[in-house]
Amino acid sequence: MDADTVIMPKVHQGKNIKRFRDILGVKQEALAAKLDMTQQAFSKLE
Repeated sequence: MDADTVIMPKVHQGKNIKRFRDILGVKQEALAAKLDMTQQAFSKLE
């Protein structure tokens, strides 16, 4: 490994997405619709 190589840990951002969604008072269905995806697909992200 080179000295310039940076190893980034894999971070699941689902909890952050849910936290911000809750703060904004947005339901999964509404955000999923804005992102042109199903609620079920969005749920898998969280």
